[in-house]
Amino acid sequence: KKDQTQDPHPPKIGNFAVPGQFPGALFSFGQRNPDKGGAQLSLFSDYFVGKGKHLTELWPTGTYGMTEDLAVTFVTPFAISERDSSQSSSGVEDMFLQLEYVTYESSTASYEDYSTIVGTVIFPTGSTKKTPATGLGASSFFVGATFVRTYTDWLWFLSDGITFATNQEGRRAGNVFLYQGGVGRNIFSIQGDTSLAWVVEINGAYSQKSKVNSRRDPNSGRNIVYCTPSLQLCVEHLLLQLGFGFPIAQHVNGHQNKEKYLLMSNFVWTF
Repeated sequence: KKDQTQDPHPPKIGNFAVPGQFPGALFSFGQRNPDKGGAQLSLFSDYFVGKGKHLTELWPTGTYGMTEDLAVTFVTPFAISERDSSQSSSGVEDMFLQLEYVTYESSTASYEDYSTIVGTVIFPTGSTKKTPATGLGASSFFVGATFVRTYTDWLWFLSDGITFATNQEGRRAGNVFLYQGGVGRNIFSIQGDTSLAWVVEINGAYSQKSKVNSRRDPNSGRNIVYCTPSLQLCVEHLLLQLGFGFPIAQHVNGHQNKEKYLLMSNFVWTF
């Protein structure tokens, strides 16, 4: 990571108006780390609706800045209500521990660049006995990378990653490949106090078929791409983001119900 002590920086207006708070992704992973010794508490929620199914989740999250470059995050997701056809369930889902490391930072008088790598361990704390299941039943791992460029008015970002599971009692969930990107723009700001921006994300997820006793499950695996516009309000120490997503492309294998739309929100307190 380069020394930024002598680097120029964009003016503290627009996307940089609120110290420590920057507009960014809602649906995409990573990209938001506190400074060394800083912490964030957040509550992310989502509501997925599909043909004959729905899912409501809450994701209480804590993030701590271990160094200027490294942050650790712990997430405890809950399925508040999940239904698929005539079956329903709820409960704790698979918890995960994530490390995000800043690999590159640079700034000019016009923009700032920010790049990270992400590594996550996902624990099998959910249940496979419930229908629908609230977990994979085995440990899984995620690795990914992000890049963000932020101007005073505009921003854009890219992120890609892969989740892969381990075997459990002859069953192995398929790998999931994420391909994501987005663009945003500041709407208005008050220097040192308030910033409002819109962000539009394209979020793709390609899931391979699961295997049961070395045989592929024909009713698993899919490829779906969401378009997710959102509004983000930043004030000192607080961030609120609301979004609505809809699939612009999807292909499912076998007998699986398709997605229709999703609603999301994120509330973040930085201290």
